[in-house]
Amino acid sequence: MDAAGQAKAIYDATRKVDEEKLTARSEQARTAAAEAKTAMS
Repeated sequence: MDAAGQAKAIYDATRKVDEEKLTARSEQARTAAAEAKTAMS
């Protein structure tokens, strides 16, 4: 694999991890919001 291909592979892998982190964070936020709503009612 040449340097450009390697750089792209690393970039793609990093972006995938970032997307998974964002997804996990938004799911946590959704859960927290649902719990807060339940606690308030």
